[in-house]
Formats: sequence, C-alpha cells, structure tokens
Amino acid sequence: MPAARTLSIALLMLLIGAARAGAEGSLASLADSIERNGSMKVRALTFVTDTGVADSTRNPDNRIMAIPHLTTALHLRPDLRLDTDRFTFLLKPRAEIIRQSITSMSQEDQRWHNHLYIQEWLARWQATESLYLSYGRENLQWGPAGLTSLSNPFFADNGKSNPKLEVDAMDFARVVWVPNPAWSVSLIANTSQGRGKNFDGHFRRSYALKADYTGSESYGSLILTSRDHALDQIGGFFGHTVSDALLVYWEGAVQRNPPDLYPEPSSDPLAYHLEQENGSGNSWTGSLLAGTSYTLASGPTLTIEYLFYGPGYNHNQARQFFSLQDNAAAAIWAGRTYASLGSQELGLSADPGLRFLRRNYLMLQFVQTDIAGTIDLTLRFTDNLDDGSSRLSCIGEWYLGDHTQLFAVTTIDNGSHDSEFGSIIDYQAMLGVLYYF
Repeated sequence: MPAARTLSIALLMLLIGAARAGAEGSLASLADSIERNGSMKVRALTFVTDTGVADSTRNPDNRIMAIPHLTTALHLRPDLRLDTDRFTFLLKPRAEIIRQSITSMSQEDQRWHNHLYIQEWLARWQATESLYLSYGRENLQWGPAGLTSLSNPFFADNGKSNPKLEVDAMDFARVVWVPNPAWSVSLIANTSQGRGKNFDGHFRRSYALKADYTGSESYGSLILTSRDHALDQIGGFFGHTVSDALLVYWEGAVQRNPPDLYPEPSSDPLAYHLEQENGSGNSWTGSLLAGTSYTLASGPTLTIEYLFYGPGYNHNQARQFFSLQDNAAAAIWAGRTYASLGSQELGLSADPGLRFLRRNYLMLQFVQTDIAGTIDLTLRFTDNLDDGSSRLSCIGEWYLGDHTQLFAVTTIDNGSHDSEFGSIIDYQAMLGVLYYF
C-alpha cells in the first residue's frame, strides 16, 4: 500500500495547506471543485469458475500448480477521478473475497482469501500545453493485436483473453510530449514491480522511449527499451485502414538475451534441467505478429493473426522440456530420493518466463456486438502450429438494463499431455454478474 499512503499524505498536506492559507473559504472552494470536477464509478462483480485440471506430468496430481477446481469470488471495484485545470488524480482501490477449492493427491483443501489493495493510482500534471508529467501505478497497454502485444516490454498479458480479470499494474513515471495531434513522444520509467509478477522473482528497473504517430488512415509506434544500462528491446506496431471494413496491422520486437528458462542436458537423474541461456550480450531474438480484421456489412468482425514467437522452444527443446516433466513426475510418484529435485524443476516449468511455449501460432476470432440490442459475443480459436494443440475461447456478455450484465468466459484446451494447450487445464468456465453503480 505504499502508493496509497503517498497519495493520501499528499492530499492531506494539500488540505492542511489550504486550511492554513484561507481557512473556511478555501476549504469550501476546494470541496466545490471536487464536487464539480470529480467522478466515481463503482462495479460489483461476483462469479464462479469451474476448472478441469489436465492429467499431465507437468502438474502431477495438481501438486505443483495447485489449480483450484472451483473458485467463488466477490470483487468491489470503485474508480475515482479528479480533474482540474492542470492536474488529474486517479485512484482505483479494490476489495476481494475469494473462496477456492483445490484437489491435490485426492485430498480437497478449502481456502479463503480476503484482499484490500490499490490496483491503480495516478497523479498527472500538465506542465505546458504540450508537456505532461505523471507518476503512479498503471496497466500500460498498447498495440492492435489480440494474442499479445509483442512491443510491450512491461506486460505480457494484454488482458484480452479474459476482460473480467484485471491485469496487475506496476509503478511508472512518465513524461509525455505532444507537439501536435499526430505525434507524441513518451519517456517511461518502470520504477517498481507494484502488483505485477515476475517469473524469476527478480525485478529489473527498465526505461522506454516511445514515439507514436496517428494519422487519418494509419497509425504506428516505435518503442526502445533499456534494462541493465543497455538497449534491451526494440519493438513497434503499425496499422493501416485499407477501407471502412478492412484493417491490416503488424507488431514485432527483437529482444536481447530474453531471461527465459530453457531445457539443458544434465548429469543429474532427471537428464535435463531448466536454466537461462548464456548470452554474450549481443544475442538478439525476434518475434513478429501479422493480422487483419474485416467487418461484414451485417455487423460481425472477423480477425486472423499469425504469430512467430522467436524465444519459444524449437522441436528439440520442446522434446527435452517434456522429457524433463516425465522424469520429474516419475520421481515424485515413486518417492525417489531425488523427488524434491523433480518438484523444483516442475515448479520452474510451470512458468518458464515465455509468453508462449512454442514458436508458430494461428488465431481466428469472431466478434459480434449488440446482438438483439443486448448481447456481445467473442469466439476465439488459437492453434499451436508446432505441436497441434489448440484453445477455443468464448466470451459472452448479456446486458440487463443500464446497470447489470451477465457474463460467461469459457476456455476449452485440446492436446496431448506433452503439448502446450494439453498440459495444464482441460477446460475453464467462468459465470458471473457485473453490476454498475
């Protein structure tokens, strides 16, 4: 809660200063300004999630990932905003009550979690007509792609696979210069991990220079990222409106020595272990996504995306990765002396730091909004072209009046136990109600 304390202290000092300077008149003026320029939106969200855990050696008996097979949750999400002539303040506190049922080794465990935290907050100052300075906890997202935003060095999850769950935000300082309506330049410093997660537990402060162009028919961005006092990633995206119905776009990035985990032959009983590749500092890996979307006259939008993900495993690495899983799981099931080593390696394999496990993917998407004036529907099919596994997702939203929405988010994975979409879950179904205050 340090960010919340910082913002609260700043606001308290502002109030104390106002009281000392002008007493009742100043406070009355401040209260009137808040009433005129402030806003608050509140969402209450309750849902139930049923998950079918895959029977695989990557997560034997659900011992490693402890995936809940049933989750019941209540989320309260107020969003507060205050705008003045030069300043903008945002505050998004969150309250959650979560009950999870986890089955592992044929035993069921009931867990309750109560969370109270600040999801996002922001203080922004317009220093001049074209210069903005801000600091806060944000979920910075950009790019046109549905699968992932390759050019975003801060967030691997773009939040589009399940819009009902919020992406954990991180702390940023930003300077934004807008010389004209078509161009903007941003300096971004990721100063703290905030609520974000890092697969290896080590936060590395990073900096980005982002240049954006928005024209009448085209838009694009170039992002240069620095970590460890060196250029770490070059990314960008570009989109072009061919016609009122047709949009084409590209997004890509090249990375210096991605800090991901790869299988390596080992002399230990598991035959392999996961470790970061040793890079010389000049080893670069590239990724590219190409997509197009077409909106039919009847309303639906059809999208197709192809992704080449350079850091993903090639055929030999994937074979070694799943051989490691098989050997580790066998050691755990047999209770061998090196079972703890097997648990350690499986814990690492649960999140090796990769956005995708393999390299080649195809995504097809169908979106239809305003069906009968009340329903939005998204269907998405993602195919791993390397191992043949696939994921089918459906997001349905049904609006009941101005304040209530029923929703369902369903995912069905298909593949063998030694494939990306066949080794963790078989299905997941989320049903819930969203209420707007």
